[in-house]
Amino acid sequence: MKKWLWLTAHSDSHRAMYEKHFLPSFNQYLAPHCELQTRVLPYYAGSFGEDAFNEMGRESVGYTANILRQNIGLNIVVSGCDLRFYRDFMADIEAALQHAELVGMNDIHGPICGELLAFVCSERIVALYDWIVANDRQYGNEQWTLNAGIRALGINATMMPDTFWTVGHQGTGVWNSGNPVYPPKDISLHHANFTVGAENKMALLDAVFAAVETDIKPSA
Repeated sequence: MKKWLWLTAHSDSHRAMYEKHFLPSFNQYLAPHCELQTRVLPYYAGSFGEDAFNEMGRESVGYTANILRQNIGLNIVVSGCDLRFYRDFMADIEAALQHAELVGMNDIHGPICGELLAFVCSERIVALYDWIVANDRQYGNEQWTLNAGIRALGINATMMPDTFWTVGHQGTGVWNSGNPVYPPKDISLHHANFTVGAENKMALLDAVFAAVETDIKPSA
């Protein structure tokens, strides 16, 4: 079977988390099934929800839409780089896509999170990405736009279980460095959101990795 195409991107501010967490865990668990294509962004603008951040997101979505247009029929994952993977879950993604056009993560607010989307690329998926670019200024952030587009176009979307995990699932609000984390024992991946800034994202990735390693490795 032809490999999945996995699209991600990072800027200088996110390079460290890509190199420390995303890439080694991708190579460990997902590389046998997926061809990784990483775009290096020239800049990282603003904070989540700010105009500069949203404009950067629209440019990125438009860039991705053009790649999708050239790959109709291919299995594709589009993700952020603030992720660490803890097992090979591609068979689970493929099973979910037997009954849906689009698979994402439960990110508490949305409900579908745009930081990991999997699909068999189709004209309808390309239309969704184009819809996001055209309508994003009407919404507070791109995740709201994504979910509005899913509803407007009638995309059959489903979410993976909460083993595709974010600290938001533990219900403790915005995470700051030093706060506890409680990842599930059967965690599939960790998305480092529900925190603010690249430094906190890296600290959160480190904290979850340490918690998972402590749980699965016997003490000396």
